[in-house]
Amino acid sequence: MEIWLVWLLIGIIFLIIEIFTPGFFIACLGIAAILVSVFLIFIPRMLLIWQIVIFLIISIIIFITIRPLALKHLYKRSDNQNTNADGLIGKKGKIISKVDKENPGYMKIYGDEFMAISESGETLEVGDDVEIVRIEGNKVIVKKA
Repeated sequence: MEIWLVWLLIGIIFLIIEIFTPGFFIACLGIAAILVSVFLIFIPRMLLIWQIVIFLIISIIIFITIRPLALKHLYKRSDNQNTNADGLIGKKGKIISKVDKENPGYMKIYGDEFMAISESGETLEVGDDVEIVRIEGNKVIVKKA
């Protein structure tokens, strides 16, 4: 088997492994191995030590230059994305049991039921559309939508 083909197969295997591991580190090695295979097509009698040196140099260059760009674009993170209970704030649901000043009722959103209290103290009837304003403990504070 030709040595360039071995490097190409190593590169492809690294790229396949990268599918299962985040971080773009293994992909850097895979790209470097594929580039070494291209070098070997043009310089087929290159010594193994030089192949390894070129592989390491290319890996480091890719790791320093391309990896940060790839991480920035492939693994976008939003700092303002609300999760868990905070993700409900601003969402709309329906009242399923009467909410008034003295007694909390219940609302339904995304198939889940939550104890609801009116923000303004107004009475909310069954079927009213409401918006979640905030969450206090296990209760959602709502206003008419």
